[in-house]
Amino acid sequence: MKIIDAKLGDINAGCKHIMMWLSNNDFKVDAIVGVARGGLIPATILSYQLEVPMFVESVSSYDHVVFGHRTETRILQSVNVKEMKELGYNNVLIVDDICDSGKTLSELRDKYSAGGVNAKTTTIYAKKSTAHTVSTVPFVVSEDIWVSFFWEGQDIS
Repeated sequence: MKIIDAKLGDINAGCKHIMMWLSNNDFKVDAIVGVARGGLIPATILSYQLEVPMFVESVSSYDHVVFGHRTETRILQSVNVKEMKELGYNNVLIVDDICDSGKTLSELRDKYSAGGVNAKTTTIYAKKSTAHTVSTVPFVVSEDIWVSFFWEGQDIS
């Protein structure tokens, strides 16, 4: 398996791509939903750039991995979509660092849609097999690539 080291410059470039996509598609974001943990850094950048509030969904889909496949997605901290809608946040952008299987983003998109909130999804990276499940993604990588993000403990110099 090949490893790509994603640096802060890559994340910034990805966020610029996402901002362009939002502008080109006339999607007015009322709030950002960052998926903890990996999605929080790009979500924070986008929240500041768009000058909108950020909410956090804490989802674990790596805890129960069997033979390289996720067996379960667990919600650890959840946003109350009804309250979000009542506060006028009708259009949200759900942000994560990478889309491996598409399951996490699909479940979150369905949750927000069921609550009457228009939700788009984005990640900085996506695997070729799942890129079609994300509204926009700056960097698409092959299945044999492991993306290592600087916030995961590697040397950030």
